[in-house]
Amino acid sequence: MGELSIIPTHIEILAPCLHMLPHLHYGLKDKETRFRQRYLDLILNEFSRDRLIFRAKIIKYMRDFFEKLGFLEVETPMMNMIAGGATAKPL
Repeated sequence: MGELSIIPTHIEILAPCLHMLPHLHYGLKDKETRFRQRYLDLILNEFSRDRLIFRAKIIKYMRDFFEKLGFLEVETPMMNMIAGGATAKPL
């Protein structure tokens, strides 16, 4: 079976871009912006994008590997969302 493809005959812009992306030459220098707006970092930073793709492939490989061995993936909730051990006081 070959690759599934579509060939568009017409493309129409439905909404304009209200905020332009940062210039590719300068990129995102502010670390705070990179972490808060992760999608911008992935669009502009090839290294970040490649690292994300590599991480996804590793996780997929591990899941497939353990599934073949009969393991079952179980999602467990965290006991406490906020760590409270630091607020303990001795009597």
